[in-house]
Amino acid sequence: MKIQRPNRVLAAWVVASALQMGARADTIVQTFTQTVPLTGSPPGSVSFNTVWNINQYDGFGGLTSLTGVKYELSTQIFYQGTLVSVASGLPFNLVVQSDFNFVLPGTSGQITALDPSIAYSGTMPSVAGTTLAVPASGGLASSIPTATQFALDLASYVGGGVVSVAATGELLTTTPAAGTRPFQNTSDIGEASPYVFVDQTKVYPLFGLQQFSLVGTMTVTYTVPEASTYAAVAGLVGLVGWHCWARRRNS
Repeated sequence: MKIQRPNRVLAAWVVASALQMGARADTIVQTFTQTVPLTGSPPGSVSFNTVWNINQYDGFGGLTSLTGVKYELSTQIFYQGTLVSVASGLPFNLVVQSDFNFVLPGTSGQITALDPSIAYSGTMPSVAGTTLAVPASGGLASSIPTATQFALDLASYVGGGVVSVAATGELLTTTPAAGTRPFQNTSDIGEASPYVFVDQTKVYPLFGLQQFSLVGTMTVTYTVPEASTYAAVAGLVGLVGWHCWARRRNS
């Protein structure tokens, strides 16, 4: 008695075999960005808390053809503000710090080390009580730290739905580590500008004249076979189906 391979099993075998025969790779890319525009604080709050929904892969071959999922993340902060001093010509250092967090699906874990900061050094004008714009024009931008993470549980990315990433970003209201002089964020009238700190006790960030922006970006890349490979596999499956139909008809 001759045992014939069922159509679906044979088709799946053809798909797997074809995909393993040196198919050229293609990519599907999804990009997400969250931007808090330049916001005056106080009174404004500068933070974001969002969920990015990644479309699952529903291409030909499903899990058989999805060979990689890569995350690329980056963050950045911006600042511009106004300072004033009670003495003339005082040097100062200024810092703005942040905290970003990305919770990836499944076993991919969290990305918590992308925390850009701004450090700026300057000297107040020679006339006491004169304000200083920091910087004079254009604003200050932090560096752009980046991270790359590869997903291990590819099955969770296959289907017709979405997988979600929780993304948060905020400016820190805690005092940076003290150097030769302690940092402070109190204005000349005793009210705090919560996100900007200076290390000169006679130089103050003016209350309500500080502005900040945050940006978080995530790019997700699926590695899949090239479209021409899909066409070739589809053709093979069609031939297998026709062959099985013809054998049943002739038997």
